[in-house]
Amino acid sequence: MKKLFLSADEFMALKQSQEHEVAKGEISLFKILNIFGNLLPLIIAIGISLLLFHTKDENIDKSISCDYIIKISNNGSLPLICYSLILSSIIFLLDKTEPSQESLRKKVLAISVLLLFISISLYTLLTAQSDSISDNGHILLFGMSILLFWFTIIISKCMILLQKKIVEGGFDKSVKHARAIVKEPTSVNVEDDEIKFDER
Repeated sequence: MKKLFLSADEFMALKQSQEHEVAKGEISLFKILNIFGNLLPLIIAIGISLLLFHTKDENIDKSISCDYIIKISNNGSLPLICYSLILSSIIFLLDKTEPSQESLRKKVLAISVLLLFISISLYTLLTAQSDSISDNGHILLFGMSILLFWFTIIISKCMILLQKKIVEGGFDKSVKHARAIVKEPTSVNVEDDEIKFDER
């Protein structure tokens, strides 16, 4: 997804900034607190629902189908998690850094706003019309929710890498280093060959 809206230089600079120690720590913290912290309650809730499936009289002789698992998983929680992840990361774009990253920040912000709109729209649809959605509709919407979650993680990582302390610590240095290599004049020592003519 990054390659779809980033230039080659912006993509490589973000990739290099991921190797910075501060960036590694921030992304690890993001994964633990935001991603796993939000997914764990959802997984526990789904597990409890599966355990309680046979407690209902009408389900005693029934087996748990894939359609049922998708239906209880597709309850609007995943789009809501995406909405929360973007809101928790978009604040990093408020820190003003070097003007050279202004174009990149605008691109990431535009994608973030679009994902916010899609997240809240999908959440509203799943919570308001859940009972009227067919099994095939649940499968389609569940696939869209997973895809939205994947895009959200990518764009959230971009926002984390654009926060001020990472830009000044790693991203900006990598960009300036790349520019210095391009602008640095190449010195070539060429020794003129001595050509002797025989006088006849």
